[in-house]
Amino acid sequence: MKINDKYLIKDVSNELLALKGALEEAQLSGTGTTIDKYEVALANFFGSNKALAQSSGSAALHTALYCLDVKPGDEVLIPAIAPIPTVLPLLTVGALPVVVDIEKNGLGFDQKDLRAKINSKTKAAVLVPLWGYPIDYTQTLATLNEFDIPLIEDTAQAHGSKLGEKYMGTFGKVGCFSTHDRKLLSTGEGGYILTDDERLYDKMKQFSQLGYMDGKTYGVNHKLSALQAALGTHRLPQMPTQIEKRQSYVKLIEKTLQNTEIKIFPVEKDGSPNYYSLVIILPWDKKTNFKFIQNLDEQGIPSDILKYGFCPIYKRPMFTDLVSKCPNTEWLIDHMTTIPIHPGLKKSEVTYMAEAIISAYKVYKHD
Repeated sequence: MKINDKYLIKDVSNELLALKGALEEAQLSGTGTTIDKYEVALANFFGSNKALAQSSGSAALHTALYCLDVKPGDEVLIPAIAPIPTVLPLLTVGALPVVVDIEKNGLGFDQKDLRAKINSKTKAAVLVPLWGYPIDYTQTLATLNEFDIPLIEDTAQAHGSKLGEKYMGTFGKVGCFSTHDRKLLSTGEGGYILTDDERLYDKMKQFSQLGYMDGKTYGVNHKLSALQAALGTHRLPQMPTQIEKRQSYVKLIEKTLQNTEIKIFPVEKDGSPNYYSLVIILPWDKKTNFKFIQNLDEQGIPSDILKYGFCPIYKRPMFTDLVSKCPNTEWLIDHMTTIPIHPGLKKSEVTYMAEAIISAYKVYKHD
């Protein structure tokens, strides 16, 4: 059996009606009323003061960084586990990424390393709730606020993930989201920004719309089209049901793993992940863990480790100058793999994955 790790919505009958409505409004650019409705729906859903539609998650990060006055030569703190799309917008504004190790048993910054990396050039920090796992920002925000450093949440994979009653993407100065095809809220391509800061929102909106072409203010075109916004507005209310399905599938796999040394990656207290992917922690050394991942791949179960060559950002060829001692990050990557979880899977496919994990575990159990 080959497991598809992409959740692609194929029942589009109702969505065609949403697109028809946008077409009938005859305002397809990124400044029409369909965009306004989408942004209001996003702000209301997440409990944010403002939402700003963007053409991609990368555009969202670029907009946030530029409008937070991150300039060439400024330093921006990033977790060593950050994926490539998180880092590229930093290069777009000319910033210097500074790698910080993650904490043990979590995806937040290691507090000791965080303080060691802050200096007079530090202009912002970015954290990434990867695979939809919530981050407890309490200590990090206290430290960043001490130095007046804004937090940007790259919540591209964390739509609907919560800590307590608060959504990921609403803890920092801005939350930047992607609505690429694989995301829980998908518009094909696209993104959006959440913020409670009205002045920053106004600045980001003007920047994203070519500076309003007033001849005085620099800007770019990061607008989203009305058709994508109509799709997003239609799909947004469906997200909680999708998350419930993902969480139910995780419980099935977790129950299967109870009598093994394989563990589910821990969730923060009061956290509710969306399970963009399930992360499991493997009990062997790096070499054996990799064999286990290959075994699953041969059984048709893909992983981020193999598919994307997932590794600390400073091990990518274009980022080798960022090298830093990050033992927690390296330990996690050496001991983890991802398991596809989404509503497009049948229960029989989830059962198959659980049984395949047990089968591979028995092969390497005594290694």
